[in-house]
Amino acid sequence: MAYERTTLFKCLGLRAQGDIGGLTLYRSKRGKLIFYAKQYPTHPASYQKERVQNRFKLAAASWKQLTTQVRDLWSRVARVLSLGCTGYNLWVFWTIRHDRAAIRTLEHQSGLTLIDDGVS
Repeated sequence: MAYERTTLFKCLGLRAQGDIGGLTLYRSKRGKLIFYAKQYPTHPASYQKERVQNRFKLAAASWKQLTTQVRDLWSRVARVLSLGCTGYNLWVFWTIRHDRAAIRTLEHQSGLTLIDDGVS
């Protein structure tokens, strides 16, 4: 059963969401804090789910391997174009999808080069 609380974490100055301790918290469309006991999987993850999870783990690991300058460049593109996402999100998109056309569009619109593959 979910409970609505508007002041539970507000008094502490926290805007909590996600899994915290034994609770899952999120905000409703009206801004109310909804929380309930965390639910755990009842079945082991399928091969396909583990495969997708591993792709995201590899994307995160490759982000950490980038130099600060390269990470800043991806973040700057997201900020300059007001994409509503972070440079990390763009990097994960690129790592998983390898959609060169989308990245070229972002490069053209921002005037910054993200992927130096010799294609102009």
